Amino acid sequence: MEVNTATPSEIHAKIDNALTKFFAKTFLQLTNNVNMAYYSPTNDSINVPSKENMKSHDEYYATLFHEMAHATGADNRLKRDLKSFHKDNHSYSFEELVAEMTAAFLCNHFGIASAKSLDNSAAYIKNWIKYLSSDTKMAYKAASKAQQACDWILEAMGETQCIFEEQTKEEEAA
Repeated sequence: MEVNTATPSEIHAKIDNALTKFFAKTFLQLTNNVNMAYYSPTNDSINVPSKENMKSHDEYYATLFHEMAHATGADNRLKRDLKSFHKDNHSYSFEELVAEMTAAFLCNHFGIASAKSLDNSAAYIKNWIKYLSSDTKMAYKAASKAQQACDWILEAMGETQCIFEEQTKEEEAA
């Protein structure tokens, strides 16, 4: 596995370039003038606070990746059940788990995963996992859906497949 020697500004420029490609290809709308982050299925739009309103650029990208993951669930994309998303805690928790895992995969792919960001993701996931404890396979199902979302997003960005998939293939070949 390669060691990333890129500077934060080089990494952020690469992400910004990939995001430009993503939004051009998907026709999703991005709004940065709101105080909260969310994906709107009705408008097929992603809303996140601007970079300047976040603690760091990495936090901005992680939040944006999370909302992009939700957008992959739309019927014209990967067709996850977003209709019951707000109807019960189980569906909501599952979708949040998928989105957060996808964001973590994308952060790792672009080299912005840090111990702090992983701790934040773990804490966020822990908050939702309590609703999923009755289904012992839920984490595996969510990881599978997150991998699909990660791959879909990376393809729309013109990037390679998600690094976890590459690592798994390398380990299986060894």
